[in-house]
Amino acid sequence: MRIRVQTGPHTHAYRTVGGRQQRQGVDLVPCPECPGNVRLKVPSSLPLPNAMLVSSAQVTASEARPAEWAVGVTTVPERIASGLTLRTLASLRSAGFPSPRLFVDGFQDDGETFFNLPDVNGWTRRWPAVKTVGNWILSAWELLIRNPTAGRFAILQDDVLLARNVRTYLDACPWPERGYLNLHCFGPNELAIKDKPAGWHRGVSAGQAGNESLQKGYGATALCFTREGLSAVLASFHIARKVSDVRLDKRGGGWTYGQVRIDGAVVTAANLAGWTEHVHQPSLAEHMGDASSMGGQRYRPSGTFRGESFDALELLKNLGIGP
Repeated sequence: MRIRVQTGPHTHAYRTVGGRQQRQGVDLVPCPECPGNVRLKVPSSLPLPNAMLVSSAQVTASEARPAEWAVGVTTVPERIASGLTLRTLASLRSAGFPSPRLFVDGFQDDGETFFNLPDVNGWTRRWPAVKTVGNWILSAWELLIRNPTAGRFAILQDDVLLARNVRTYLDACPWPERGYLNLHCFGPNELAIKDKPAGWHRGVSAGQAGNESLQKGYGATALCFTREGLSAVLASFHIARKVSDVRLDKRGGGWTYGQVRIDGAVVTAANLAGWTEHVHQPSLAEHMGDASSMGGQRYRPSGTFRGESFDALELLKNLGIGP
């Protein structure tokens, strides 16, 4: 059976195969982050979620070795003035990330007095403000450009807490093949893996019929990538499409869809490139407070985060690594 489907400004002919609409090896599936009947073209070969647990065999030898990291924190002047950013920097230091670069959105004054912060490896200011999505994307590109030899990247927001020695743990444990890591596990992701063993697990799917290969993405407070993974996200056409979306977000406040929901933008871009998001049991991070700076849905606390004093290295024995 052949049907006509409208996707943005273009109309194409598709056929239905096993309940999924296809055109020359491409599936047409509902977009997990867009309102209304918006669909995306996904390669038919994109793997569907089979087993949730990622085995240690799914990592290459080069990825298993300790790598050079590039770390960035996205923030705004108000969070620096309130001390929230300082609190995050202290937690990052304990986690093994002592010198992140600070990306400050919406700061006009170029005086450096305001930025005499400990353990910061430089800062970038943006004026006028480019908002959440713009700051994240520009920060990711800048980390790639400034750190050409880095193999791993961490992009964190200014209201996150981490367990101790997270970096050393990430260097020692296997990473999922063609996967990126979300250190903050809460909400539906946490519910989905509550009975799973310690380690990395595939994040939940979007839950809409016909797009099992796309994930929902919950939170972008602490995301980690290999160089290849971050490059795949930034190279996705979905990212360019995202920042061009000028429709007003239903949560109000004058935000557009192109300025918010960076978690959904990242996971969808990754999925379309054949990469997947993975979360950890237990959660290695926690969001400070239950309110989002953009309003709308409130954060649920992570029920598995064991606190900043918890040493993540204790988890290695569950993976059969170390003494």
